[in-house]
Amino acid sequence: MPEHEIKKLENAVYDAAYDIEMSTGVMKKRKLEKHMR
Repeated sequence: MPEHEIKKLENAVYDAAYDIEMSTGVMKKRKLEKHMR
């Protein structure tokens, strides 16, 4: 497998993980805000 193909896959995985992290982080923040009120 060529090096640039591996890098492309790694980037895709990181992007997906980042998106999930952001969306779950936002959900947690919203839940916390609801509890605060």
